[in-house]
Amino acid sequence: MTLKEARTTVLDHQYLIGKYAYGKSIDELIIIPSEKIPQQIFYKLYKESLNALEALEPFHTYNLAVFCVLNKDKIDLTQTVISLSLDKVKEQIID
Repeated sequence: MTLKEARTTVLDHQYLIGKYAYGKSIDELIIIPSEKIPQQIFYKLYKESLNALEALEPFHTYNLAVFCVLNKDKIDLTQTVISLSLDKVKEQIID
């Protein structure tokens, strides 16, 4: 999807923030590159800054996807970003 489509998708799904999926809180909706290698670079940048917009900057022209970040507060401790696709999360929502 394009950046414009991804931004609209994020806005349309803000209601997911604070809900739970797979026993973890949904803390943020992020736009990421769809391709594997750019995703790896994105996540490296994201872990350094914890700022998804900043991490996305080099990838505006790529095909993009919307993912949900779970338990964002644990990233600093584990250096692991737990994220799932929007579709996967929507299947597992617990209010």
